[in-house]
Amino acid sequence: MKHIISIFCIVILSLFASGCYTLNMKASPTDHPLSLSNHPKGKIIKHFTITKNIGHLIFGLVTLTEADVAKEISDEIEAAGGSEAINVKVFYQMTFINGLLNVITFGIYNPFTLEIEGDIAG
Repeated sequence: MKHIISIFCIVILSLFASGCYTLNMKASPTDHPLSLSNHPKGKIIKHFTITKNIGHLIFGLVTLTEADVAKEISDEIEAAGGSEAINVKVFYQMTFINGLLNVITFGIYNPFTLEIEGDIAG
């Protein structure tokens, strides 16, 4: 009986410890340049932060949403009336709430948070 329980525990632990999460970012052509440097061509107009939820299914095997980071930044540039985005940073993480949803659904639904931040120069 002890042998069956230990095999069961090993199987359960291996299911919860495994998974592969991939962020598939689409790169749409944009009219505005995106730069990771600190040298703006003009004056910095505003700082932006974009937050999106990205969902995965079955321990990360299936991605529900693709993130079009370039389009999101381009839309932000147009809304601010700028000409480029600089100091762009992308964070992809599982927050506490995301982890709680992952545990509640036993790994069937795995949400992550994508956060894009940077500055718009004009």
